[in-house]
Amino acid sequence: MSAHLSAETLERYCRRLLSPSELLGADDHLAACAACRRSTSEAYSAGKILAALRFDLQRAASFDFAHLSDEQMAAFIDHNLDAAERGIVESHLTVCASCADEIDDLRAFRETLTHAPATVATATPTFWEKIQGFGFRPGAWSPARLAATAAGVVLLASVTVMLLYVWQSTRAPRTETATSPAATSEVRPEQVAVENSSVPTPEPAASPFPSPAIVIALNDGGQRVTLDAQGNFAGLGALSPATQRTFRTALETGRVDVPPALATLSGQAETLMGGAAEGVAFPLISPVGTVVRTDRPTLRWSPLAGARSYTVTLLDANLKTLATSPPLTATGWSLPRSLARGEVYSWQVTAIKDGQEIVSPAAPAPEARFKILAQTQAERLRRIEAANPNSHLARGVAYAQAGLLDDAEREFRALLAANSQSPIARKLLRSVEAHRRAK
Repeated sequence: MSAHLSAETLERYCRRLLSPSELLGADDHLAACAACRRSTSEAYSAGKILAALRFDLQRAASFDFAHLSDEQMAAFIDHNLDAAERGIVESHLTVCASCADEIDDLRAFRETLTHAPATVATATPTFWEKIQGFGFRPGAWSPARLAATAAGVVLLASVTVMLLYVWQSTRAPRTETATSPAATSEVRPEQVAVENSSVPTPEPAASPFPSPAIVIALNDGGQRVTLDAQGNFAGLGALSPATQRTFRTALETGRVDVPPALATLSGQAETLMGGAAEGVAFPLISPVGTVVRTDRPTLRWSPLAGARSYTVTLLDANLKTLATSPPLTATGWSLPRSLARGEVYSWQVTAIKDGQEIVSPAAPAPEARFKILAQTQAERLRRIEAANPNSHLARGVAYAQAGLLDDAEREFRALLAANSQSPIARKLLRSVEAHRRAK
């Protein structure tokens, strides 16, 4: 009989991670080896096998399907797709909120360009051209028209003379005081100001349509963001209709939405970050149970008292080792290469203390998992940031919607610091903290 199966092979067998050839070999061995069958049943109970199966299902649910390319989106908006291709894109948009938001953003941007006022340079007409515009063209004169014009000129001159006579007669007669030094001196500016102050200033006319009442107002990065009773924003940059609905819901409810796939990353994130559970010898700080924007994140953990060094291991979704750090004395390690966007990864740290290896996290604690932000979502965030460069509210809601809990929490803390008495700002921060604690 061949050698017994290794512990690693047994673990991969129970997690259903063996290749087809390895699985057949393991099945043949277990059918003939009672010792390995007993080891499998003792080491991996039904509960653990069920947990592994649940993890596989969650991991499969977290994978992103292919999104629409930029070329497909542009062709869809420009109506350059044939019937079959357009049907495929429309079917995709019914199930992919991310691509639907992208389409809304691009369509709104195109509408902005389409309705931009065009500046047409026109030449300034000469004096003679202005005269011609009124019909004074030499060839257009007729006796009747000439007589009518002459009569009009005479009438205008008569009216002018009469007005001058009336104005002259109403002037006050000049007296000797007018020749006095005080009367002939220049008028000082302060006199003009006093005289003008006695003239009542007309009040602006009230609008017959009063503005809707402001229901929410926040100091946001040096500007004032408001939401009125009709759901209209003020103070934020250009937002697509779908993004506006997300922001309106966040302000009205004080809650932010996160991607459903984030639940597959969380596990017991608060346990991994707190270290108060079996299998967590020392807490892992970040990234744990969140989406990461950069494709080269820095992994950070809390120190273990008495540890001489640490070694970090990064694994892919199939628990295959992708990178291992050298022995470290610091409690942080930046990955040496970029990771694939849209993929899920897990990591653990091995500490050397008193000559022994101490791994965190280890079974039965959940894995420390994170996900790299997909490319389409990263581009959407850049557009929102460009339109609202100083807005903590805009970035906080957008980060939470993308699953960037660390970044969203940072922005909402800054928003609460600028609005310490605002219940909405406090609710938004607590909403992100609740998502982080969720199992």
